[in-house]
Amino acid sequence: MVKQVFDLHGPLSGFRWQQTSPPRLFDIWPGNATLGEMSCLLQADWYVITDPVGNSRHIRTILNNPALVEVVRKHVKNVSTWRDIPFNQYDIVITLDPILQVPETSQTVFAYFVMESSDPLYLQSLLKPVGNYDLFLAHMLDADPEVERIPQPLSFPYLYSSEVPRSVIGIQEKEESIWAECHLL
Repeated sequence: MVKQVFDLHGPLSGFRWQQTSPPRLFDIWPGNATLGEMSCLLQADWYVITDPVGNSRHIRTILNNPALVEVVRKHVKNVSTWRDIPFNQYDIVITLDPILQVPETSQTVFAYFVMESSDPLYLQSLLKPVGNYDLFLAHMLDADPEVERIPQPLSFPYLYSSEVPRSVIGIQEKEESIWAECHLL
């Protein structure tokens, strides 16, 4: 998985899955844990890059806030450039926003999420993935649910498992509850 340095979703540090554990993710993951759970399920490596190809509306908002930029600069570590990532070692590379210059030909499948569904880039990506990306992962589930061709938008929710947070915080007993997220457009 790849994100750019100023993206507040995901970890504040790049890491290889074999060098961490679910509880240790809390040391580098200050925000929403949704992608943390997905990282645990996929046992994903993360790369934080300093040279994204483009910026979404979400990132431009952060870049226009000097206080947020300073916080990121103080706390982000283990960063790379996208050219340093050994893409050929992975079957699939998932990015937060289409931030890579995807090679014309590759055995690796390149996919991306647009983290904010209200971003115009999300709607544009529902028509066709941008650049040379193979898949746009539509977390709102408003695209085709099966891969029929490449490139294409694909319904793909953020992966979740209640076992991941329970194992991290030591809860064994289930509690009957419900959680819902609402987006107002």
